[in-house]
Amino acid sequence: MSWFRGSVFSVKGMWQFTKGGFERARANFHDEEMTVACDNRVFIITGANSGIGRAIAEELVRRGGNVHIVCRNPDKCAETGRHLRQLNGSAQVTEHVVNMSEMSAILEFTERFKKVIGKLDVLINNAGVLLDEQINSKEKFDVSFATNSLGPYVLTRELLPLLEQSADARVITMSSGGMYNEKLDLEDIQSINKGFNGTRAYAQQKRQEVIMMEQFALKHPKVLFTSMHPGWVDTPGVERSLPTFYQMMKNKLRKPAEGADTAIWLSTVPRSHSGIVNGGFYFDRQSVSKHLPLAWTHSAPEEDAQLMTMLADFTMQALRTKGITEAT
Repeated sequence: MSWFRGSVFSVKGMWQFTKGGFERARANFHDEEMTVACDNRVFIITGANSGIGRAIAEELVRRGGNVHIVCRNPDKCAETGRHLRQLNGSAQVTEHVVNMSEMSAILEFTERFKKVIGKLDVLINNAGVLLDEQINSKEKFDVSFATNSLGPYVLTRELLPLLEQSADARVITMSSGGMYNEKLDLEDIQSINKGFNGTRAYAQQKRQEVIMMEQFALKHPKVLFTSMHPGWVDTPGVERSLPTFYQMMKNKLRKPAEGADTAIWLSTVPRSHSGIVNGGFYFDRQSVSKHLPLAWTHSAPEEDAQLMTMLADFTMQALRTKGITEAT
């Protein structure tokens, strides 16, 4: 079955996920749908210093959004901030240096943001890593899991009080088509018990993100929660993490702005749009299936709920490691 799943994924990827797929999809786009004004709206974008995250930030700044970029590297964060302000001299751009693999750092950021900024309309969970070796974070979690799954969970959960005060709040999480190859595995949630495989771990974590958005949508219906697949995009992360794939496909990969397009659409299309589904998974501005045909990647509702319980428990474990007794 895994062979069949991989074959279907490869065929689907070559037809839809490449830049040729984007060009075919673009023929059906209606840009007039994207009518939500970005001025006076507050955005947070993680992993905004390169690739898709930077492209998202650029477009939102051009549209007059109040954009807060979250990056791990201070120098790259500062450079990105300068670049964004050059695109729109009147834009409000604020840089935040946060390591998304450290839960205590995320909590410090969210507490400061709630006190100083006090407003949030759109959170875009874009930061992610694909590593070829298993590395522990300072809080004793696998860095890939901490960055790709636990970090977005904590960031989203802690910013919910601000989001629920917004008249049109949205959370968009950048998943990956790789998640089509994985079923939720609660017995090895960090993907470290069966011999670490970076590509499999990344795909498993991207599956977790999709389920996470579904579960948040069930409990917080006032906020629009979505996940999305950007297609196969030419980014520094892909070139570094998947060098063989990159060399084979680099002439077929999408531009970062094309990978960012659906995130912009999800940020700005009216929520009344007929294609908007809370908890939905999106590709090229359409709600799409979260599973390949006959792929056997569905999980039970109780398993999906258990994922959230486990993430909450891991968060408390991280706080205890740092000497913090209670989540904010």
